[in-house]
Amino acid sequence: MPIGRRPAPPAGTARLILQGLSQTHPWAAIQWLNITAGSPAQADLQSIVGSISSSWNTNFGPQVTAQTSLSSVEAVWTPTAGTEILATDSTVHTGTLSATVVADASACFVLNWRLNAYYRGGHPRTFLPGVYTAAVTNGSDVVSGYASSLQTSAAAFLTAVNALTHGSISAVQLGTVSFQSGNAWRTPPIFRAFTGVGVGSKIGTQRRRIGR
Repeated sequence: MPIGRRPAPPAGTARLILQGLSQTHPWAAIQWLNITAGSPAQADLQSIVGSISSSWNTNFGPQVTAQTSLSSVEAVWTPTAGTEILATDSTVHTGTLSATVVADASACFVLNWRLNAYYRGGHPRTFLPGVYTAAVTNGSDVVSGYASSLQTSAAAFLTAVNALTHGSISAVQLGTVSFQSGNAWRTPPIFRAFTGVGVGSKIGTQRRRIGR
């Protein structure tokens, strides 16, 4: 981690926070949006956030069991340097897949997001809870058929988010923000759009303190 305070997000980006429950334990996924808008308005961001919540339900709901739910989607938008607009959708969506869930709230599927950039080190990932027994063999390997189905759903989610518009918001891109390069902060940070997605061949673990 570089020395000093992390720089502010680049203008035009929004921090996207998805939160829910997995077997009564909280989970969260952080992504970023790049938003093009002529005249930034909270009502327009609220519509975008609501659409993202619905898209998660459409695309990921059928891939997870009823023990996994999405309870809120929040976006913190920085339309210009030094300003913030906040929107939250608290619609609860519950998985619809009929299957026996793995009795481990930290187990997750790993979505590996692709970028038009090459660099050493960590690349953006989303850890999706709701691992179920029929999707895993040998205690760690994701069944290829489920991996393919999940990849299709994640790609559809990416396409849906990137197609969103509302009011003055004329374009949205899902991606990540690079705040550092090597051991130094970027000035300014840069947004990198997701260009595709893959599913890890092994299940992952979400780091959490289950007892708290």
